[in-house]
Amino acid sequence: MRLSRLVRLCLFLLVLAAATFTYSAMTFARFTETYTGSDSALVARWNFSARGQDDEAFYNKGFTFDLFNGQTVKPMDHGGKYFIFTGGGSDTAIDYDVRMNVADLGFLTTYGITTAAQADIYAPFIFKITAEIPGAGPYVFTPGGSVDGWFRPKDILDGSAGVDVDAEGYFSILCGRFPVGSDEQVRVTVSWQWNTSFYIRDIDDYAAVQPNTAYDADKACMLYYQAAYDTYYGPGGLQDQRNAAAQAVSAFLAEHGGPSPDGAWLHYYPCEADHGAADNTCPEEPHEIPCPLNENDGHFTEYNRLAGIENAAIRACETSLLKAYDGYDTAAMNELVSKESVKVMFRIVGNQVRPEG
Repeated sequence: MRLSRLVRLCLFLLVLAAATFTYSAMTFARFTETYTGSDSALVARWNFSARGQDDEAFYNKGFTFDLFNGQTVKPMDHGGKYFIFTGGGSDTAIDYDVRMNVADLGFLTTYGITTAAQADIYAPFIFKITAEIPGAGPYVFTPGGSVDGWFRPKDILDGSAGVDVDAEGYFSILCGRFPVGSDEQVRVTVSWQWNTSFYIRDIDDYAAVQPNTAYDADKACMLYYQAAYDTYYGPGGLQDQRNAAAQAVSAFLAEHGGPSPDGAWLHYYPCEADHGAADNTCPEEPHEIPCPLNENDGHFTEYNRLAGIENAAIRACETSLLKAYDGYDTAAMNELVSKESVKVMFRIVGNQVRPEG
């Protein structure tokens, strides 16, 4: 695949993923309210902890989760990382809630992505959250509007996904409970893509586009973009059609000339008959014969037909899906690089469960 103009712009943005670890922990004195003599209050053990994929140990206060590996991110990039948290054998049951914040990935601007289409531009990221929970089947976070578990931050932020977002911008992606003494571990994997096919369909002209998360490793390209690229640059594609239409107009003008100053468009061909032949029926010496298009403004009619085909081919290129993708991505990148940073944040909350009785 040839590099498009978009890639050659070399515009990049830095996207950060921050992780916090919080808990609400009451110290229960072995859940005993009264003590006598020299009895001492034994504090319940609390070991709710987590570690990121890049951490070597579990931590109680925070953990490393650099979702994007500290790298610049550009259109069609993709990746994923996991983090693990555990009850750590705590003496209390623990209700846990894993929360995510994508507030930085909302509306960016309004921009003309092609010569014909204005669009509201959003940071075109999609995410998929999966988890491995002991004793349970595979878990996938599936908010409204998600496609095979892939969801858009836009739908979370505008409420269309049906997910509650708190005042800080966090929303729950996974919750559950570790029983008393549990040292089970929950592994959460966060997959992400810069995938404009999930956003371009919001524009009326491209409403029929089907989102596609497949990636062609050999071409280092998302298949949705490759398909649009092939439609434009492939054999017989939009660019070939545009060139052919332009060549047809040029060839017509080269053969038939153009209108005279008085507005008439007449053209004559040299008579190619063998005037010296005995069977020649042409009564004159070598001369010109009128072009059939001289009748009824035929030249204008044919030229307008060919020019109409060329104009339609030009418009098809200018409004193509490839141009729309490039326009959308360029607008998104221009807005995102103007920000100091763009954060995607995760928070794991653990609450001790007071024992019954």
